[in-house]
Amino acid sequence: MLDRIINDKDLKQTASFLEKNEAVFNELRQALRITLKDGKQGLNDAGENCAMKSISDKVDEFIKKYKLSENEYHQKMIEQIQKYYEKLFADPIKVMIAGKEVLIQPQRTNNIMEQFFRYLKRLLRKKSGNISVKRSLSAMLPGTVLVKNLDNEEYLELLLDGTSSLEERFSQIDSRLFLREFSEMRSHNRKIPADAKKLIKEERALDKIGELFLASAI
Repeated sequence: MLDRIINDKDLKQTASFLEKNEAVFNELRQALRITLKDGKQGLNDAGENCAMKSISDKVDEFIKKYKLSENEYHQKMIEQIQKYYEKLFADPIKVMIAGKEVLIQPQRTNNIMEQFFRYLKRLLRKKSGNISVKRSLSAMLPGTVLVKNLDNEEYLELLLDGTSSLEERFSQIDSRLFLREFSEMRSHNRKIPADAKKLIKEERALDKIGELFLASAI
């Protein structure tokens, strides 16, 4: 059995093909400074903090090296890199915070977003016991996923706005503002989940939503 596998010509060719392309892929990872070969974070790798100019220079070298390759897979890879080149190396976004100009560098990949959705799927599957999470996502109130941002101390500090806890912050919310936001959703023809509509009609709706929010944050 093992002899047949070891001596299989097609399998040998496939293995050789994968080894060669693995080397090329490792070169690209090295140039982009993302999920490096010796890294231990796998899909949770958010990339190294490096000067964007040095990364773009390395990627340019990589493109130049494989642009004239006769390998069709190399050509497709270079085509994809060039297609999204501007997004990979977009200029920093200038924002004003507390009267000061701050530069925010856009994410080079969607790794962070993918990590979040994996976390959300695990959470919903654990709560419902169902593999499909479509129903749970459809029933969510808009903005529910922002609860995850409470893990970020800077975000939480901004949200609390000087108060000592989420409970205290929620007590400051004007119920009229809450109802106005939902009214605006209707005016924009945004679909409100059936469960959300039912909750809005209940007594102490704002208090119950606050309790749900706090429960999700724990």
